[in-house]
Amino acid sequence: MPSSRAHGALAFAIFVLATGLLPSRAEAQQQAQGFAVERFYPSAPGGGWFVMDDLTLHGGLGGGMALTTGYAMKPLRVTDGVRHLAVVSDQAVTDFGFAVTYDRWRLYLNLDAPLLTQGQNTQGPNGAVGGYQFTAPSLGLGTSPDTLSDARVGIDARLFGGPRSPFRLGASAQLFVPNGNRSDYDTDGTWRSMLRGLVAGDMGLFTYAGQIGVHIRPLDGSPTPGSPRGSELLFGLAGGARFPLGRG
Repeated sequence: MPSSRAHGALAFAIFVLATGLLPSRAEAQQQAQGFAVERFYPSAPGGGWFVMDDLTLHGGLGGGMALTTGYAMKPLRVTDGVRHLAVVSDQAVTDFGFAVTYDRWRLYLNLDAPLLTQGQNTQGPNGAVGGYQFTAPSLGLGTSPDTLSDARVGIDARLFGGPRSPFRLGASAQLFVPNGNRSDYDTDGTWRSMLRGLVAGDMGLFTYAGQIGVHIRPLDGSPTPGSPRGSELLFGLAGGARFPLGRG
């Protein structure tokens, strides 16, 4: 009888120890960290295109301002093959741009202000996606009218060709200054940069512009579904007809 009780006590102790060492499924869940979801980086005021640059810089000291607004539907939708979740379902951002130009050079500052950022949360431990719990952002003019995300400081230069020549070559460098909260999905919380080579030209009524470069993004290595995977290659091409208005 004592031996049976001892065996029972030992088995109970082993069971308690094992359950204490093995974390429950709910405890194993990790909270996902946010990052900058916005991927539209408008050109500097006077750039002539939404993203590209026409490289028509010329003249003495000048400047410009620009206001750009964009909207994205479900810009961040994560899945593990079974569950699907729109962590950021709606995002609207206004970009304020300020530029100073001189001869072939342009120095500018872009400030992004989220107008609306909202999405879906995971519901309980059984609603996790890829082992992660997601908390959706909730930003709006009513709750956070003075919120600013990462600031972008840039410099553009025309290196070859005239302001209206058939072929112009330029370069651009941009630095992202972190600001905001990762939980709002408006910043990586790290410094980032962009380096681009630019081309542009005018041939009669036809005008074109292109770019190739790299987005140096330190945020890497996170297994969270939908998270950035380090630096990215940038490329693009645009073209169209330019119609003069009036006598000029």
